[in-house]
Amino acid sequence: VDPTNPCFAGGGSGALAEPTRKSLAAEMRFGGRTFFLVVNHLKSKRDDDSVFGATQPPVYKTEEQRICQAEAIGRFVSSILERDRDAAIVVLGDMNEHEFRSPMRRLAEVSGLTNLIDRVPVEERYSFSFEGNLQILDHILVSPSLLGAAEVDIVHVNADRADAIAASDHDPVVVRIRP
Repeated sequence: VDPTNPCFAGGGSGALAEPTRKSLAAEMRFGGRTFFLVVNHLKSKRDDDSVFGATQPPVYKTEEQRICQAEAIGRFVSSILERDRDAAIVVLGDMNEHEFRSPMRRLAEVSGLTNLIDRVPVEERYSFSFEGNLQILDHILVSPSLLGAAEVDIVHVNADRADAIAASDHDPVVVRIRP
């Protein structure tokens, strides 16, 4: 997905200077239908100030890059939907962002997709634990043609466990799409 864009490739200024993982798009056929999957691992928050740290309000230095990445992904998705408004599109991955923050809102606005995480009850809406704070960083968004047939669940097998016994630092987010 737009691999030379400074949002992914780096070479820009400020927050866009550092390269990061590129989003990967795949087109496949399943059950006689074409699906587009866009797999992501957006820029880490590693360089941001801590929410309860010495700098208040905290400075989110990496958010600009995630917004830029979200807009690039959104434009890619909207270009598919412009050609086929009934296209089956799934955008998923570790977005390194909460559902209510600007990068996720921009992705939904630009792409026209719906974040299935919004269907998960608030008390279950987490896939990651950072310093004991349960939060959602992993998302699955779908196109309008899939929305009525999609079910989502977060399988809490890691975030609730001690690092020594967890298989990963993230819980799996699972979606089932009925044909």
